[in-house]
Amino acid sequence: MYTKRDMEFLQQPGGAWILHSMFRAKKQYLALLQYQDNLTADHIANAFHTLNLQAIGDTMSEDVKRRLYLGASITTAVLGAITFTGVGTVIALIAAVVAPLLIWFAIKSKRDFLGAMVNFTSTNLLCQNFTSKNGDLHMHAGKMEEFPKTTSSGVSAKEVTLKAMNNGSDDEGNIVELVYVAQFYAIKKTGFFGAEGTFALRPLDKSGPILTSLFASPINTSVVYM
Repeated sequence: MYTKRDMEFLQQPGGAWILHSMFRAKKQYLALLQYQDNLTADHIANAFHTLNLQAIGDTMSEDVKRRLYLGASITTAVLGAITFTGVGTVIALIAAVVAPLLIWFAIKSKRDFLGAMVNFTSTNLLCQNFTSKNGDLHMHAGKMEEFPKTTSSGVSAKEVTLKAMNNGSDDEGNIVELVYVAQFYAIKKTGFFGAEGTFALRPLDKSGPILTSLFASPINTSVVYM
């Protein structure tokens, strides 16, 4: 989870290349964090601040939002949520995020595809039945190794792919918008082709509009169309 202003560069020309650089920086920083000993909540909170990261995982994200709603600053909310979630749990979540990044950068395979999606809308988005052959995710070649899945906020929680934007407050008390970021990772299987596929994101409990994304990572280049 990030503030919207920290992710708005993705809406500009060249944003995808900036994101690629950001992935690399995050991979290096989080990998170092993952293998340090005797980490405290303060250490992790400082790392999150450096990366402009507000939360990782559902439990921490919900606790950060709760604390922001009660009037805590972002810094205080993040530190409190890390303590609430547990340092060990947060480090395990970091490891889960870093793993595909490490594999992707280490192997440097031009046939795999590592992508990210950000929800800048006020609507929960769902890739319906993405594990089913008749669902909203179709792989023309390769295999989807990692794809986001979470639940919406509230009492009547439902499965979603990306949660809607939320509001919080920064350290000066100004209202800020919080957005959710998720990554997906497709790998090549046996055969000549790389990882190619398409998926749709539809508004939860609404008929449309539906966003469709086509991604491909053949041997010589990688492309994505929205």
